Amino acid sequence: MAGRKYDQRNSPATALKSSFFTILIFLISLNSCTNLYQNQIPDPILPDYQGIRNMYWKVWQIMEQNIKRGNRENNFSYHYVNCESELLINQSSTIMLALFGVYGSSHFPVMQSLDNFYRGQRSDGFISRIYNSMTGEYLHAPSAIEPMINPPLFTWPELKYYYLTGDQSRLKKYFKTWEKYFEWLDNFCQAKGEAIGLYYNSQNGSLMINSPRTDNDFGGWADMSCQMALFAEQLAETAEIIGEDTRVIYYQNRYQKITEVIREKLWHDEDGFYYDLTSDGHPIRIKTTAGFWPLIAGIPSSEDAHELINHLKNDDEFARRHLFPSLSADEDGFKPNGAYWRGGVWGNENYMIIAGLKRYGEYEFATTTAWNHITNMEKIFTGYFPDTSLIDEKYWANCNATVWELYSPENDQPGTRWDTYNLCRPNYIPTSGFGPVAMLIEDVLGFNVNGPDDQLTWRLWLLNKHGIRNLKFGNNLVTLWCEKRETKESPVDIKGLTSSPFFLTIILEQDTITIKQPRGRINISFKMEDIKKINKD
Repeated sequence: MAGRKYDQRNSPATALKSSFFTILIFLISLNSCTNLYQNQIPDPILPDYQGIRNMYWKVWQIMEQNIKRGNRENNFSYHYVNCESELLINQSSTIMLALFGVYGSSHFPVMQSLDNFYRGQRSDGFISRIYNSMTGEYLHAPSAIEPMINPPLFTWPELKYYYLTGDQSRLKKYFKTWEKYFEWLDNFCQAKGEAIGLYYNSQNGSLMINSPRTDNDFGGWADMSCQMALFAEQLAETAEIIGEDTRVIYYQNRYQKITEVIREKLWHDEDGFYYDLTSDGHPIRIKTTAGFWPLIAGIPSSEDAHELINHLKNDDEFARRHLFPSLSADEDGFKPNGAYWRGGVWGNENYMIIAGLKRYGEYEFATTTAWNHITNMEKIFTGYFPDTSLIDEKYWANCNATVWELYSPENDQPGTRWDTYNLCRPNYIPTSGFGPVAMLIEDVLGFNVNGPDDQLTWRLWLLNKHGIRNLKFGNNLVTLWCEKRETKESPVDIKGLTSSPFFLTIILEQDTITIKQPRGRINISFKMEDIKKINKD
């Protein structure tokens, strides 16, 4: 350009040098972030899927950015995690964070975050879904129309924490807290009329804020009723662990009673589905993911479970490009761009469904679902660059290479909000953290821990080299990987290191072998015919 003086700062060489150092600084910062956690958090071994590993660490990075500190005014934990407004803490998002964040609980205060809600429990047992983070007080008192609750799932992450760490202290400390909460829900959220024996919630309380299932005049809600059954079952399990023998029997009976009512009143034989029930006894025949909560609670018979699961495998219903939409694709209100609960794919819902599939032995389908969810997320994480005009301006600076609140069931993009136009929240991990963390560890890598018994179960299905570093369970610190296999029949070569002895159960197809692994290096090799012969003998 005429008249322009040469400025060394704008030379191609300098620009290249500047770009190099920018990239170098980014890589160093990312590596530093990763190194910060590597000694305390499991590190997935997946050399062929670096994008998935990057997404995994992104979730932890976002969690680190959302650590807060309590004070004397709010009486919250010294440190806790809150991904919501600075002014509020939310029960459901806190429970969801704990369900996958438990794997990082040695560094992240996810369990301490749950303590904030236990401290806020009212004398009658009520625990609100929202507390003011300035004062520590609940936002609104419960009413019949709006009980101000979220899905009652406190015991789910607490039991996960126990089986990971072997530490009973939290179960002993909070068992009476959960009992009081169960009793309050049992009294306050009882359905009415023909739906008696079931339980109700509100749209906001259930999280399915714009679902076409609608509020149903104090009738029985499929998800809430099953959540109460699951709560009772887990209270029985907790009571058994801590030696409260009489309470074991009590909650087993409560679980059985709720189960019988759900089977009797919510199962629709013609459709093979669990529907909400109005107080005058009419099923609300709209297929949503709420209808799959019976699986995780162990409600259906094996025959009914088979029928129910077929809806998940039906291309015209829930088997869409990205599994599973929150509303069946053959329903009038279905939106292919998500529109929150009009078809959006939610990581927390998928995690619930996967847990239910495994309870009924559908491991292959569960693994397929987890892989579908994670790889669809990774496509968007790696290659999607949003139109910022579709996002709240406060998110503009951090909306690339991230995880999103929900996803479209049909397209490689995040899901939209209820307006079907604007995109959902980026960097929102309470719902999106399940895929890159819990599903990855439990279903893709295939690890299931039992810290109290020093037991690690490993379901091998990937042919690529895969495993995990620094997996803590009980008193064990284990690094374990399986070398690449060419086919399912190829020899298995497992290597690793353990800080203490443990039992390793390997599941390969339909065959199982358990090895008592001593402290030190791990070096296990066998062929398929070896494990088949052992099981035959």
